[in-house]
Amino acid sequence: MRIYTKLESIDELKGSSITIGNFDGVHLGHHFLLGQIKHLADSGSSKSWGVITFHPHPKQLLCPDAKFTYLQTRLDMIQELEALGAGFVFLLPFTQEIALMSPDNFLSAYIINPFLPKNIVVGEDFVFGKNREGGIAFLRDQESKYSYDLLVVKKRQLLGSEVSSSRIKKLLAHAKLSEVSQLLGRDYSLTGVVEKGAERGRQIGFPTANLKLKIPLSLSSGVYITTLLVDGKSFSSMTNVGFNPTFNSVREYKYLKVETHILNENINLYGKTVKITFFKKIREEIKFSGPKQLTEQLLKDKACSERYFREHVEMG
Repeated sequence: MRIYTKLESIDELKGSSITIGNFDGVHLGHHFLLGQIKHLADSGSSKSWGVITFHPHPKQLLCPDAKFTYLQTRLDMIQELEALGAGFVFLLPFTQEIALMSPDNFLSAYIINPFLPKNIVVGEDFVFGKNREGGIAFLRDQESKYSYDLLVVKKRQLLGSEVSSSRIKKLLAHAKLSEVSQLLGRDYSLTGVVEKGAERGRQIGFPTANLKLKIPLSLSSGVYITTLLVDGKSFSSMTNVGFNPTFNSVREYKYLKVETHILNENINLYGKTVKITFFKKIREEIKFSGPKQLTEQLLKDKACSERYFREHVEMG
């Protein structure tokens, strides 16, 4: 899969089938929409298909005071889109200038002129342009003018209501990982690069791989049973999501930190890209009176995690 960030570099994509959206989490609703556009391309309707998406998420720019969170990282999104067969992803930097563009100007400047799309595939609630003035009716009106075919995909229903990123975020906030997995079509995970931390965990016998994420996450704080995937190899692990209250009398970090301890292994992961997959929340993040009390609890967390993996291996 090819990744583009500049319009001048995409001449080879003219005549493709495209879809436009945020695709946060790439859940089963997204899967269905992407399956529709893939079918169009595979049937010979266009030479390739891909995704136009925004970074940062428009809500993060337009509503800075709102408590906006991401389901997963941009790298997670890219990996999932590639796994579903996308030929390309265009990462469009979302700016105030773009936010103020009329639907007609945005369609012309960022969709028609650079891509000359054969097909445009969007969800039934898709809107764009200044004040969200563009939508399905507008795209229908422009079909003959710009010679594209518009396909509108209905929302998918699962477990009693529609599949959406906002619904999954609410479930994540309450650590309902089983339901989250059903709506995503896979176990929940976060992918990022390991950065050097304060090494407090190493000092008490629990070294951690600290993900360099620096985005507001939907996942609730606490300790989780996880696996860590690096270089194609998976390790049993446990992960703390939070703000390290035992060592920080005030909140030192703007965003939740994700710190993973590999069980019974000591591996140098600095600079490596790793994927942390979450299975079960053990407990809330707690402020302990000191390192000794924290270590005692971590030993209990480790025993709980090891028991989980033993039971699941036995269950096959």
